[in-house]
Amino acid sequence: MKRIGILFAVFGLSLFAQVAQADWTPAKRLTWNSGFSEYPAIAVDSSGSIHMAWEGYSTPGNFDIFYRKSVDGGSIWMASQRLTWNSGDSIDPAIVVDSSGYLHVVWQDRTPGNWEIYYKKFIK
Repeated sequence: MKRIGILFAVFGLSLFAQVAQADWTPAKRLTWNSGFSEYPAIAVDSSGSIHMAWEGYSTPGNFDIFYRKSVDGGSIWMASQRLTWNSGDSIDPAIVVDSSGYLHVVWQDRTPGNWEIYYKKFIK
């Protein structure tokens, strides 16, 4: 009887592991630059569109903040947009969608020579 209980437990755990794996889509590469892509931040708006910001080192000399959007749940992503064009490093973005659907992005920036916080709002 004890063996049957153990077999049911193992079977149940195996089934649970299969179900848990079935809940994820395959990984999708979202950045295609020759440098670093780091510190992604993500937000989902009320219509289900996914918004992503990250820091990237794809231009000589400094890091910039980039943005991408998917309107179909992450299957297809629109082209990347560069949000910063500074002479200093722009790093560590955070992104949020407010109740009106506006995007807000903040990041650290060393353009003035010391680290400061910068902000941008996407206006529809």
